[in-house]
Amino acid sequence: MAKPASGTALDTGHALYPNLAGYWGFLENSGTTSNDSFGTNHVGTFSNATWGVDSAGDPCISLSTNNTAKPLPLTSTITLGGGSTPWSLAWRMKQTTSNTDGMLLGNSANTADFVWHDGGAFLRYRNTASANADFAATVFTTEKDYVLTWDGTNARAYVNGSADANNPISITGSLVIDTFGNGYDVASAQFGLKGTISYIGYWTNRTLSGAEATSLAGNPYQIFSTGGGATKAPGCYQRRAVRFSRRF
Repeated sequence: MAKPASGTALDTGHALYPNLAGYWGFLENSGTTSNDSFGTNHVGTFSNATWGVDSAGDPCISLSTNNTAKPLPLTSTITLGGGSTPWSLAWRMKQTTSNTDGMLLGNSANTADFVWHDGGAFLRYRNTASANADFAATVFTTEKDYVLTWDGTNARAYVNGSADANNPISITGSLVIDTFGNGYDVASAQFGLKGTISYIGYWTNRTLSGAEATSLAGNPYQIFSTGGGATKAPGCYQRRAVRFSRRF
């Protein structure tokens, strides 16, 4: 099945619904806002965005210009490391450039806390203590499904439903995350993400299992009441320009 139609509600009885904190399917394919299907944290911060479609003809967001100064805020901060509360993030994307244009997760108040696509080949973490850890090694220029989890002790990454070889991942220190699609380099210059995003989901106080990561990679739209969605082939091209003007 294709991605559900714009306005389709989430299935509150679905196994993935408990502890959900936000879910953005980018269903609209037109207009200036994309809805948080879980709550009211609607997309409105991607200023250099266009609506696009993937090779299956389903809507996605295309960021062709670095999304500087316009982070996409999460509804609440999440902390990676330091025995903090568990959480999970899931998303489908591809990156069109490498390194500083591949900022994925960041902290708007700290220039040295971020998770980024280092060199376009590693999903890598860095915190204020200059500690680094690699979550996954993969090629980001091809559209893939990702899940990143923190269980309070270890981090784990899944790419297209498969556990990364680095799992479980030990974290030195901690990193507070409050944005998606934006980060900051150590010279205090702000960088964002160039690429496409098909959906984002995140959960607080819940660590998705490997089986759930595999299930999401097969159908990230199963949580919608229609049960729509299927695995998408790589690729997204620009369709029509749109400027998001409200905050996520």
